[in-house]
Amino acid sequence: MNNRGLAKILANLINRAAANHNAQQAEQLKRGLVVKVTIDGRHKRFLMLARLDTYPSPLEWKTVLDYWPENLPAHRPEPTQGMVATSQRVEYALTAAWHKPGLTHPAPPSRQQVLL
Repeated sequence: MNNRGLAKILANLINRAAANHNAQQAEQLKRGLVVKVTIDGRHKRFLMLARLDTYPSPLEWKTVLDYWPENLPAHRPEPTQGMVATSQRVEYALTAAWHKPGLTHPAPPSRQQVLL
């Protein structure tokens, strides 16, 4: 796959995630890398790169962010390494989350506001 293909896949994942808040959207790329995107109701982006056999490389993380079709925060998201286990398999993952730059994020209601 060329990198224009990657940009198109990422744009598609973001569009699907924006239309289905809190529902993870995923695409498997060549060589087993899986890109997962979730967007919550406050427009926070959650990105996960995962593999079954080994952690994604720092170069893969950099490449995905290089082709991310939206503006990124001034300080590019740094991944956290971890394992995600399901009943059928274990994925080795790099993850990060950030708010889309330029959007305002209202504070959650205070306890007093909720009780009114």
